[in-house]
Amino acid sequence: MINRTPVLITAVTAAILLGGCGGGSSDSNITPPEKTDGTVHRLTPQAGTDGYLFYGNTDHKSLDRVVNVKVIDPTNPQTPVVENDDTDVGYAVVTTAVEGYDAATNTYTNLHKVSVAYVAGDSPWTVPMAKDAAARQRGNSAAGRISPAGRRGYSYQKINYLGSRQYLTARDANGSQILITPEMGPDDAPLPFENKTLLTLAYSSYGAPVDGYIVYDANASALQKCNLAMACTDLASATGAPKYLGDLGGTTLGVLVMDNTGYTLDKADGNLSKLAGLVLPPKVGHSTPYQLMGGSIFMFENGNISRYDIATQQTTSVTRDGKAEKFHGFTNDWVFFGSDGLIEAARKDGSTPEPIVLSETTATKGHKYITNYGVGDQYLYVTYRLDESGLTHFKACIFEDENRRTCLDNSFWAAIVPAKNGSFNFDSSYPYTPYAFVRVDDTDYFGGGKLKAIDPAYAAEDGITMGEIANYNFQRFMQTSRYYDEIIDSNGSIVLYAKDDTTITENAFMMNLLKENSLVNLSNEAPAGNLVNEGRDHCHGRYCMLCHSFAAGKIYQDRNGTKSAYGYNIRFVLENGTEKTARVGKGKGENFNIDPRNLGMPFTPVIIDADTNATTGSFPNTEVHRADQLNCDFCHGRSGNFKDGAVSAIAVDRTN
Repeated sequence: MINRTPVLITAVTAAILLGGCGGGSSDSNITPPEKTDGTVHRLTPQAGTDGYLFYGNTDHKSLDRVVNVKVIDPTNPQTPVVENDDTDVGYAVVTTAVEGYDAATNTYTNLHKVSVAYVAGDSPWTVPMAKDAAARQRGNSAAGRISPAGRRGYSYQKINYLGSRQYLTARDANGSQILITPEMGPDDAPLPFENKTLLTLAYSSYGAPVDGYIVYDANASALQKCNLAMACTDLASATGAPKYLGDLGGTTLGVLVMDNTGYTLDKADGNLSKLAGLVLPPKVGHSTPYQLMGGSIFMFENGNISRYDIATQQTTSVTRDGKAEKFHGFTNDWVFFGSDGLIEAARKDGSTPEPIVLSETTATKGHKYITNYGVGDQYLYVTYRLDESGLTHFKACIFEDENRRTCLDNSFWAAIVPAKNGSFNFDSSYPYTPYAFVRVDDTDYFGGGKLKAIDPAYAAEDGITMGEIANYNFQRFMQTSRYYDEIIDSNGSIVLYAKDDTTITENAFMMNLLKENSLVNLSNEAPAGNLVNEGRDHCHGRYCMLCHSFAAGKIYQDRNGTKSAYGYNIRFVLENGTEKTARVGKGKGENFNIDPRNLGMPFTPVIIDADTNATTGSFPNTEVHRADQLNCDFCHGRSGNFKDGAVSAIAVDRTN
């Protein structure tokens, strides 16, 4: 039985919130709903293909990489049926498929994993994942030893069509660019693919088998439709590779922009139709300012969102508050947007006079890394707040509309598991019917707690406890991006990744959605130690607490935060005279963090060098901070992004 109080926005309190959200998580006025009878809604076992699972040991130098692949039978997870300890790609990729699609009802059957693919020893491999297949590593094509196709190395491209398919671009021993499909066996020749770019797949009708490819040929400066043997026909000339925005779900149509002109493309016959009046906004920073969702293209420019309806070829305004810097997700009727520090919601039809603030990061509260969990009519997100002693508290929230927003104290969304038999959803971010939500309840200050299998029909109520583990944050990059829609259960069992921020240890965990106390640590990795400081810079200007359970901030050389510092750390001088030194965190430059349980009172931060001597960055302007002023990057941002009275980045030299 849930021993926390769920909170729900009512029609009355919604009016208050719409009238003025003063920042933060905007849930201070939420009132509790009527109590339930405490029923635990157990999941029903899914029918469909039973498969193997896989996991990999994580690369401590990066956020979302694995260094090996282990395929396991969930009934005996400690003895891998296939393992490869020499993978060359940063992550293994998964191909999934459905058995059937019914266009009349938009339903699918038997969603399952087909294979896991990776490159090892400079050769491509796959392992079939269905238990009725031979569990062995086999060559993925007759390419033999391959080499990187470009500066990014071996390139897997995921294309969603009746599941997810993974296509590998590489170069063969002769230096020629080739394309390797997920269906290829060890004797199949790879496809010639010199100077081509794969845009999408071709098929005669939605639900029909793939019968070719839509590509851009740089040699011919042409958009082409190719058959399965890569014999190609020009469709149109183009001076550069078109931007493929995506498919119009349930049809053979896709949307692309070619030479600054928008078109629909019929993948069945290659016919192009111009989209009148479509002008895509320019890219700003790392964010793509447009996204195809359902039958519309949503775009933001100068902070405002517009919607281009493909059927009517008309553009309407969705928001006008000037705060859109990136899209966070979509549900059937709503678009979620903002920045790293802001989540807002507006109706897709533009009828929301003022966007609804779901969360706005401040020095003491905000939201965790945005998960793009738009599922049908529900948007799942996680907020946090720092209490007066500096400890972190989480809420797992569900937004449905203006009058329905539920937040569960001391909870954390970890993953979504798809139904093996359900309906496709082309209007929300998550494409499948959800089978289960995984939620962490009774969370500690790092995001660890009781992992529970939740029935999506009762998302705010209780589920079975699969296990409990302290200090681990289960909102990992690999499951929220790499395997977002591919966490398919095997007779109830799934694999999730999590990181312990107290030791910077990452592990893969197996759990069974149908069984209590089924949580198993598969990888049991040793702490990362100094390896974390050899990885790439992953700060990206975000507030550290968006990603980590607790991470105080980053040290720069200069007061404006333009150059990372090396060899420095932070000493916290507490009000009672004791001192605590932070641990250097993960990434280039000295990202630092500290267990907040070691603080709990006002402190003075002092920047120290390798010999523990204080630097000019600490004097004469260091001030006493409250115990809850631990989201340091929020106030001391880089490039002059200072807030709440901060006048400098956390800098070795604050005089320059």
